Amino acid sequence: MKKIYWIASYPKSGNTWLRAIVSSYLFSPSGNFNLGLLKFIEKFDILERFDFIKNVNLNDYKDLAKINVVSKYWIDAQKKLIEEDNYNLLYNFLKTHSANAEFNKHSFINSDTTDGFIYIVRDPRDVAISLSVHMGFDYDKTIEFMCSSNSTTKTIDDFPTLLTRWDYNYISWKNSKLPKIIIKYEDLFTKNKIILKKISNFLATNLKLELSDLDKKINMIVKTTKFNNLQNLEKKHGFSEAPDKKKLFFRKGVLGQWKVVLTNQQIKKIENTFKSIMINLKYL
Repeated sequence: MKKIYWIASYPKSGNTWLRAIVSSYLFSPSGNFNLGLLKFIEKFDILERFDFIKNVNLNDYKDLAKINVVSKYWIDAQKKLIEEDNYNLLYNFLKTHSANAEFNKHSFINSDTTDGFIYIVRDPRDVAISLSVHMGFDYDKTIEFMCSSNSTTKTIDDFPTLLTRWDYNYISWKNSKLPKIIIKYEDLFTKNKIILKKISNFLATNLKLELSDLDKKINMIVKTTKFNNLQNLEKKHGFSEAPDKKKLFFRKGVLGQWKVVLTNQQIKKIENTFKSIMINLKYL
């Protein structure tokens, strides 16, 4: 039975960029990325994965807009995916923005369904800017959202994902005992090839892969998953996952926007709320 590997993150932290890298590594012989490869690492937190509840408890199915109902079926949905749906012939990789949380004693993941994960974390000051554009909130409302332990996001069909606070989301995955690798969004810019080798070593070890011409493949992944190339692909072909087709999903891809965009008060709010984790991650 092929258990799940997760690509996990808080929203607007580089999850899609990481999916591009991993899908190129696993599903492209040469490492040459195209947007079609992202279909091999799809989102878990969507209503259709929970359709089976119609035949289990119709009242619960009608109430799936509530996280206390959805949480009862997190593990069942994962088991169904890997046991019955034969999700992918090679590997079961899925993306999520959910915290690796427990809600009413129901865990988001466990060792019965999960073999490991890659988590990507980003400076919350820059997250606030990207998330503001993504959600259509002003910066103050976005920062409050990031600081709330009750924060959830919902799909267009009202299906919820439990985010919690930015730091709680990160800690919930970091503290997992399952095989993992945690990378920083910023390092994908400044140490791109080093981080890709780190990711490839994790995948090769845990998936028991043997690849020839690895350096050549990594060089191709580096070249074709650079942010400007992803942006050019979106401009040329569109991107089905973009919530607003009038705005680019791959918007700017620069570091340190917060320095010239956020006010001192907004910066202090983020830094004071997340101080210990930001120090740990060397953002402070």
